[in-house]
Amino acid sequence: MFAFLTTPVPRTPIAHLKSIPFENGRSHMEFHTTPNGPYPAPPASLMTLTLPPRASEAEVKSGKAYSEDNNIMPPPYHYHPVYPETFTVSRGSLKVIIDGSPHVVNAPDKILVPRYASHRFMNASFEEPLVVGVRFEDSEQQKGEERFFRNVYGYLGDCEKMGPGGKGGQPNIAQLLLFCVYSGTVLAFPGPRWIGQPLGRAFQFIVGKVIGEWLLGFKSSYPEYYKEETE
Repeated sequence: MFAFLTTPVPRTPIAHLKSIPFENGRSHMEFHTTPNGPYPAPPASLMTLTLPPRASEAEVKSGKAYSEDNNIMPPPYHYHPVYPETFTVSRGSLKVIIDGSPHVVNAPDKILVPRYASHRFMNASFEEPLVVGVRFEDSEQQKGEERFFRNVYGYLGDCEKMGPGGKGGQPNIAQLLLFCVYSGTVLAFPGPRWIGQPLGRAFQFIVGKVIGEWLLGFKSSYPEYYKEETE
């Protein structure tokens, strides 16, 4: 309805790719399956993410890096109400903040994030890249998360091409939250679960579904990023 209010983002076709580089190869996503399955059974990971080293505060202040995360991969606080999530580190150090408590996991260890646990993850190191596998509990969940990750990171990668750090390509929060609405991922605000999670779910629905889909005309998935089985 009000799509003219948004900035069009040219979409790069990645739906056919298993190995997908972003940010000129600084970050990377590789699926351990062909597009749309068959999906690996646990304990195999659905995909492997590669994150560059974190940036220092001085690098951010000088403009050398646009954030301390230094890449598009780390998500905001979120939770999964249906299934747990397991991270397996194959190189470097992973930092996961679970319900406000930081956990550092070094290769080759793993960590399980329980259902409903508010969390976010990032590279813990300022010197070494992080390579981490991500898995969910069954093939149907793996399918839904492939759809989600391909759309989210495909969109963020294309925004980054328009201008690193959002300069000219600032991601639209309504589009990002719409991807979440149709996935098993729910935004969570910091704080106690009984406050942060309901507020996050309500904010996600209003901004993602009502504003993003109904008013701005965004879609929950794009064929350039993910090919639906019926297509």
